[in-house]
Amino acid sequence: MLSFRTSLLMKTKPKISPDFTIDDIHRIREWHYEQRKEIGMEEYAKILSQRVKSILTDFPKAKIVALS
Repeated sequence: MLSFRTSLLMKTKPKISPDFTIDDIHRIREWHYEQRKEIGMEEYAKILSQRVKSILTDFPKAKIVALS
């Protein structure tokens, strides 16, 4: 189970402009830093696992490829 803070951060994603500017990249990086800085490695692994599962659900032809 994810903490309240983690679930709140995941819901408050930064707004991206239609033109996708450098400012958007900065907002994404700042959001990611804020999301990651106060959670433990175990909880972060759960978040990443959920994201991978959602990608595999959304894109059924996607495959997990082991990194070498």
